[in-house]
Amino acid sequence: MCLAWKRVGDDVSSGVLGSEFDASDRSEVAGNIRESDEALRDEVWASYRHAVIAESQGAEGVREIDLGAGYASASASVSARVIAALKAEGLLNDSVGAGYLDRNWPPALKESGVWPLKGLRQSFLDGTLTRLLDPEDVLRRQIVSFVEKGDFGLASGPKPAGTYERVLFKEAIGSEEVAFDDKTFLLTRARAASLTESAKEAFPAPTPQPTSGDFDS
Repeated sequence: MCLAWKRVGDDVSSGVLGSEFDASDRSEVAGNIRESDEALRDEVWASYRHAVIAESQGAEGVREIDLGAGYASASASVSARVIAALKAEGLLNDSVGAGYLDRNWPPALKESGVWPLKGLRQSFLDGTLTRLLDPEDVLRRQIVSFVEKGDFGLASGPKPAGTYERVLFKEAIGSEEVAFDDKTFLLTRARAASLTESAKEAFPAPTPQPTSGDFDS
């Protein structure tokens, strides 16, 4: 019906149906177009009652969420409606804190204190951890902050001896340091502190050389 009225409106405007239409006729057509468009929007909104998301702990690996009755005036878009429902169910968040990552550190990685960033990102995509609208962007910004504050460390370039080419901890870093691959790792605070301390012992700071003034005294 909506498309039919829009076709009529186009034909009236282009003169295909002749020129014997006064202002009231044109106004009636325009009104019918608006009403049919609103009816179509309401019908579409009412048709979307459920959202299905991947859920590792759900039946058959998915979870169904009842969105309830929908109305076009209730939200800006169908996507916004789904996002609101996910947030209400606690399945979607805008960000994550250091405490959340610490509490949800994989048991198998607890002893090593090392979490590959590739696996970290995947945990936010497959339903293992809370969902984020843009996991890479959120995690990249948060990891930069975590490393600077000393909540976590960041390591890259693993070596056979269990050390790394670079270990960043309690220092400002650029977002380009955060690479979501299997050669870049998030470190627990204890692991990062241990690695940086070992590096200091292996490469002690050079002893300042005496100046000419020291000899004169």
